[in-house]
Amino acid sequence: MITDGRVRAIAWKEIKDLSRDYRTLISVVILPLIGLPGLALLTGALVSSQYVSIGIVVDDEKLYIGDGKALLEEVMSSIRSNVANLGIQAYMSIFENIDKARGVDILVFIPKGFYTNLTSIDRTARIVISTLVGSPASDLAVRGVESAFYSLSGKVIVNRIEELASMASIEVDPYGLLNPISIQKGFHAASGAPVSKFEASVAEAAKILEFSLFFVVNPTVVFISDSIVGERERKTIERLLVAPVLRRQILAGKMVAAGFLGLISAVADGIGIMVYFMLSGISFSLSSSIILVWLLAVIGLVFSTSAIVAIVASRSSTIRAAQNASFLIVMIALSIYFAALVVDLSKLPPSISFILQLIPFTHAALMIHNYALGRLIDAMLNGAILALSWLIFLYIAARAFRSESLIMVKT
Repeated sequence: MITDGRVRAIAWKEIKDLSRDYRTLISVVILPLIGLPGLALLTGALVSSQYVSIGIVVDDEKLYIGDGKALLEEVMSSIRSNVANLGIQAYMSIFENIDKARGVDILVFIPKGFYTNLTSIDRTARIVISTLVGSPASDLAVRGVESAFYSLSGKVIVNRIEELASMASIEVDPYGLLNPISIQKGFHAASGAPVSKFEASVAEAAKILEFSLFFVVNPTVVFISDSIVGERERKTIERLLVAPVLRRQILAGKMVAAGFLGLISAVADGIGIMVYFMLSGISFSLSSSIILVWLLAVIGLVFSTSAIVAIVASRSSTIRAAQNASFLIVMIALSIYFAALVVDLSKLPPSISFILQLIPFTHAALMIHNYALGRLIDAMLNGAILALSWLIFLYIAARAFRSESLIMVKT
């Protein structure tokens, strides 16, 4: 049908109309390429510009002299370094009592006897860390503070083991004593065959590709709604309907144009999302085959969404009514593709999985997911179901796409 000259003519008409709509082109192509990387850069800049004030209340006089003073300076240096690694600036001060430390974002209280307990062989040294409520920077920076004391705790444990070994006149490897089990991690495919780190990284990237499918749905909804209902509001639908073209050819032409827009939008959004995650510090890899599968999923998703929205638009009196009715479609897609970031859609209970697999959007995500995990047959099955759902909705859309329903819609 796509090779039909009349279908190509309709598709070319729609694409020309689209080329004049600069706002749509900017929103689906330029903004994702600039906006998403820009968002990552802005977020990174804002995070790195955060600062916290850390007050250390030292109530143990032994930390002001000799080895105790050196220990305190080591801890403060470790805190400052750890917090800086989190991208936050830290301003640290030492106070003799809590009253003088009011107003700080993070308060570290070191009580009397801390140094004595720390340097003994069997006592526990206690500290109190308090964080300012409602401060995201403090919630993040406190990890650096805790990490500094965890590091100190590890050193103290090693020293205690070495001291006990000396007292017992035996040789002991403190690190072997503390870590009796060594864990080596690897990856494997569904077949059980070992998988390289690169292949594992591609599987992780598949989650991002699944999420990117959401950004394909919205422009498709907008375009098809405007292409059908917008023509009625612009009073151009009558001229199109009296042309020597079958209704299904008109519908096919509009869907080809929607596929063209969806593919451009998908590529732009895909690149933008990848750059966003890369700038956010998330590493992953891509292969040519996973990109090809993603593009096939995008094409199937665009045509399925086009058919669904065409049914809605054919029965809607205005663009706003069509887009409002299609809002549910967008929300369902958002829910599925956002969940794909954190949930294995193939590992859900049968009752939930059955419901999800009734939704075509799910199979676009599962197609990418199963292929990335080496489940080729499952991926092909998902692709076939996506194609079948498109044919079903296309049949319904063709039935709804009649002259009388396009011109005389009940308001």
